[in-house]
Amino acid sequence: MSIARDDMTTTQAQFETWLGSSPVLQSLQSVLVELTRRMTNVEERLDRAERQGEIAIERIGALASVVNSLDQRLVRVEERGVRLEEKLQAHIDQTQQNFDNLIGRYDGRFGQVDKGFEQVDKRFEQVDKRFEQIDKRFEQIDKRFDQTDQRIIRIESKLDRFHWSVLAGLGVVIVQSAVMNFL
Repeated sequence: MSIARDDMTTTQAQFETWLGSSPVLQSLQSVLVELTRRMTNVEERLDRAERQGEIAIERIGALASVVNSLDQRLVRVEERGVRLEEKLQAHIDQTQQNFDNLIGRYDGRFGQVDKGFEQVDKRFEQVDKRFEQIDKRFEQIDKRFDQTDQRIIRIESKLDRFHWSVLAGLGVVIVQSAVMNFL
């Protein structure tokens, strides 16, 4: 900015030397003052633009640094994600292996339980057959009891007849002895 001002001052001094203090110089001088003022404004704007450009460059540098830092963090996060994914996959694999082992054990146990149930079923079949045999035996015994009951009933009726005939015979004997006692 000062270089342009110095050049303007030098140029103005040269004009004054060539033209002296003429009215043309006076009119040119006002134009020169206006040009100098405009040049000063342009220089100030350029200085501001330059400062703003420097600030923008600093900001861009800071942003680049932040972006670089974020890139590094992103790389670390991605690496951590990969490690976590590997750990998760290892955990899933271990869980699957444990599950498969449990399934194998339970299949073995269920196989044993199934064999146990088969043995229990066979035992129940044997017990059921035994109950059928016992039931048949009870039916046979029941038939014998029915036959024995019928015999007992026949014997009771015979005993009742015998009892009454004995009583009738005793009655005759008592009557005869009473008659004999009276006579």
